[in-house]
Amino acid sequence: MAVKNVYAYKVNTPTLINNASSSYREEYVNNRFERFLREINNKTLSEKAKKFDGKLVWLEEVSDTEDSNFLTGTFKAGRYGEEQDIYDVEQLIHSGTKKKNDSVISEIVFVLCKRSGLFLLESDSHRIVTRTNIDKYLGKMQGIMEDFIADHNSLNPSSLIVDSMYYTIHTILTDDFFEKLNDLARIKEAKVFVDVESNEQNAAESHYRNMANEMGVDGYDQVAISLVNSKRGTGIRHIKKLFENLIQLEKYDRFQIEGYTHHSRHRTVHIGTQAKFFEVRYSKNPNGLPNRPQLISNMVKIAREDNPL
Repeated sequence: MAVKNVYAYKVNTPTLINNASSSYREEYVNNRFERFLREINNKTLSEKAKKFDGKLVWLEEVSDTEDSNFLTGTFKAGRYGEEQDIYDVEQLIHSGTKKKNDSVISEIVFVLCKRSGLFLLESDSHRIVTRTNIDKYLGKMQGIMEDFIADHNSLNPSSLIVDSMYYTIHTILTDDFFEKLNDLARIKEAKVFVDVESNEQNAAESHYRNMANEMGVDGYDQVAISLVNSKRGTGIRHIKKLFENLIQLEKYDRFQIEGYTHHSRHRTVHIGTQAKFFEVRYSKNPNGLPNRPQLISNMVKIAREDNPL
């Protein structure tokens, strides 16, 4: 039996409460998100396949489980844009060429809990079908829901769906970071780290990285950005909300808080940004591919018995 990681995310369908405060209500309304996926699924391949960042992605299928409590589905995806040599690994001889417009397509499965919005995603060894890229793909498909949004808003003027906030997909963290954060009476420094090689598109640190490069600085692999309180007896306030938002951006690789507990003890709290994950066992078919019905069945079992929400 092989083992794969399955990552856990939380889908929300925010509603704008149209009153004096005009605030968003974070909730999961399954009809909105499931309908969106089914509308995509009903499109032809040419309509639903999207290209971005050198990747080709589409939603291949969705279906109900037998009890109709969960929605299962498959994304297909591949990279393109580079001509590559293909070698026979046994004979070590050139066996072909992958052209720039060719793509090797892989399949990644997911499970959606209709009650809670839990979204379990099979890990993709090619790093194409990730939370970020699913978000990009769904964003490109969101226009198909314009009529649904208009009809909803005309019938529910006090609870509106905003186009840009039709859905959100949040990371469920593995750490008790925010529990530890609550133990701190005073926060003296809040720091975020960016890996300069794997996270080159982070605009917040690009200014410092570019300046360092222009000055010939090398030998570093991370940039850290800090908020510091240097006044004795005081601390940084309202940092929790900031960090919650930064974590969901998936633009930072590590977070660190330094401060003092209620007993005046110095403490440093760390957190990485890896999503909560489960290990799932599965068998492989003769071609080396996962037994997908078995994989989906085990993912549904996690959603039913170990739902972290």
